[in-house]
Amino acid sequence: MGVPTPTVEDYIAVIYGLLTDAKPVTASQIARRLDVSLPTVGATLQRMQRDSLVALKERRTIELTPEGMRLAESIARRHRLVERLLTDLLGLGWEEVHEEAHRLEHAISPRLEARMSEVLHHPATCPHGNPIPGNTDLSPGPGAPLARISQGERVVVRRISEDAENHDELMGFLSRNSIVPGNVLTVVEVTPFSGTMLVRSDGKEVVLGLPAAEEVWVERLPS
Repeated sequence: MGVPTPTVEDYIAVIYGLLTDAKPVTASQIARRLDVSLPTVGATLQRMQRDSLVALKERRTIELTPEGMRLAESIARRHRLVERLLTDLLGLGWEEVHEEAHRLEHAISPRLEARMSEVLHHPATCPHGNPIPGNTDLSPGPGAPLARISQGERVVVRRISEDAENHDELMGFLSRNSIVPGNVLTVVEVTPFSGTMLVRSDGKEVVLGLPAAEEVWVERLPS
């Protein structure tokens, strides 16, 4: 396989994000994330399968091959280092950097990538809490989506899903309400019939829709 195209890198990044968030990886999910048609996704996946980047499994789910996973971690590393650069050194807002990093990640050379990590003191995570491959352990932690936490429990926010990062309004809402990595939340009330939950953060209570809460990964604290 030659140098992957930006389109292939985008597909690999989406698949990696879905796998990281324990979501099913299907052609329809990829089409939704990338806003392209199912036939386009099917044709691209066939080429990626031919290049030994993905494997199609039972029930038409998609997995990354070892070569695909190496490429995915390389893309994630570049993307998350750029996000750190934009927030830590250039002062861009937390909700702004994902799209900017997506534009830049394809052009980062190995030399520039290494220098960025050095200048940033080898950060373990991006601003949204997702681990930077090569700088930290990538094994899954004990976290779970906030939507699955019961009333009365206390949690610490660990990361925000890649899917959420594509939605500026949601990211701005989370930032304004201190639902950010490192902050402690208390689940005050869960109301499944209305699809919402009430959480307390920094002394302020906020109503969060359960679909949005699915994108916030947290770790339970001892009661």
